[in-house]
Amino acid sequence: MNRFVNLLKDLEYAGSDEAKLVSFRNYLNVADGIDSLTAIAYLTGKKPKRAISPVKLRLWALEVCGVREWLFDECNKMTDDLAETISILLPVSVKKGSRTLDYVVKTYIEPLYQLNEENQHELIFEAWNSLSKDGIFIYNRLILGNFRFNISDRIISKALSDITGIPSEIISQRLATNRKPSEEFWKELVNTNGEFNQVKKPYPFCLASTSGSNLTEDFTPAVWFAEWNYKGIRCQCVKIDEKLNLFSSEYEILNDQFPDLISGLSGLPSGTVIDGVIIPANDGVISNANILQKRVNSKKPSYKMCLENPVEFIVFDILENDSCDIRFKKLSERLLILENITGKLNSLSVYLSQLLEFESVEHLEILRKRAKKKSTSGIILKKRNSMYRSDANNLEWIKFKTDPYKVIAVLIYAQKGHGRLAGFFTDYTFALKEKGRYIPFAKVENGLPEEELLEIDKFVKSHTFERFGPVCSVNPELIFEISFESIEFSKRHKSGVTVVSPKIVRRRAGLSLHDVDDLSIVKLNLLGSNTA
Repeated sequence: MNRFVNLLKDLEYAGSDEAKLVSFRNYLNVADGIDSLTAIAYLTGKKPKRAISPVKLRLWALEVCGVREWLFDECNKMTDDLAETISILLPVSVKKGSRTLDYVVKTYIEPLYQLNEENQHELIFEAWNSLSKDGIFIYNRLILGNFRFNISDRIISKALSDITGIPSEIISQRLATNRKPSEEFWKELVNTNGEFNQVKKPYPFCLASTSGSNLTEDFTPAVWFAEWNYKGIRCQCVKIDEKLNLFSSEYEILNDQFPDLISGLSGLPSGTVIDGVIIPANDGVISNANILQKRVNSKKPSYKMCLENPVEFIVFDILENDSCDIRFKKLSERLLILENITGKLNSLSVYLSQLLEFESVEHLEILRKRAKKKSTSGIILKKRNSMYRSDANNLEWIKFKTDPYKVIAVLIYAQKGHGRLAGFFTDYTFALKEKGRYIPFAKVENGLPEEELLEIDKFVKSHTFERFGPVCSVNPELIFEISFESIEFSKRHKSGVTVVSPKIVRRRAGLSLHDVDDLSIVKLNLLGSNTA
């Protein structure tokens, strides 16, 4: 268990994917097979369901923490995390032993689901007496069902690949079976004697370079194709020996989450690999992006859920045809092959990306500005003779984003950050005004120069008038200009909307509360007169 706890600490403070990869690889080198599989399951979202209610756990913790109830609750307000509060307040004099993650799961977690309340009480006390403080914190999170610490499947597969020599794509496919951690599964996972080419892996994705919103080059239709840059989940569909897999750009298999697309793609001939993007849409009309999140978060969505949350797959390239790698053919040639194949699918949810007609750079600029009305993030230009490359700086595919939306907002909440800035208020919630009140509109993490960050930290500490756990309510005085890529209706947010990629543009010291944008006007201008 201590190894798993240390892994979580390392991952929390890792500043890059490369650092996370090193941390996870080091863990795999010292942990046994079942512990590794259990850790992988938890880190990829397969956490145990809630075994005990927070109310019960709080009452049982009060029996042994040795503090009065009011003090316990005040501490809990500061951490805003029952699991952490208990781990901090439990007596330190109890001797703690070393337990493996698998032992803790099988001894102190899995039996809780079958035990009565009295026996649950005894087993949890036994677990607390057997674990370190950090171990108790993670254990509490697991039994409360609120353990959240995801890392990319790609990092996990790469780490396993580094220590086994098995291609990461094959590791990813073997992990996708979702089987329970066991010695047998571990042996199958790291088996180097099998044929690696039994299941076709996706190709490295070709990524476009980003050039902001400045169309300055001489782009002509004789040299370039233009198409909408759709917001969604980039995927490769791979079909070999009648086996079809839908891979995300993180090399996760998404077959279970999108069974309707698998059905629509089933007509692809064997030996085909196509590239495209999954978007939330019905009959070509793009809808709320939250649909994609619902589908991805559901392991096996029901027929009803698929019907109520429709998606479509827009195809824009083909990498393999008739089991032959054609990535190095000209894009214009690949698109002719792709058009022929997709035309035979007979599926309303899978179709070819539309090529946009244009005559000049000025015409492209008009299209880029029109992208928001099309619910896309801009346009993407591709050279007609371009190959499908995975170069880091690909100048043959270039995307031009739409201009971000901007609003004037006021700071109303602040929260301390993590890692190096853990002692400073770096996470901010900004509000717009509506009927004399300030309504939370966007939450932004850091993004300011350190000098200005320290100035705001000082303001928060001297202007806090109320606390909600780690969140401080501050006097609405500091005015900021906030940008974001898109805005959508949301029933979960008090403002009635959610914004994508909010960022602080700058502090507007010369403005007052009178200048803060009105929420109703923002919704009317950006979303129209429709209601959620």
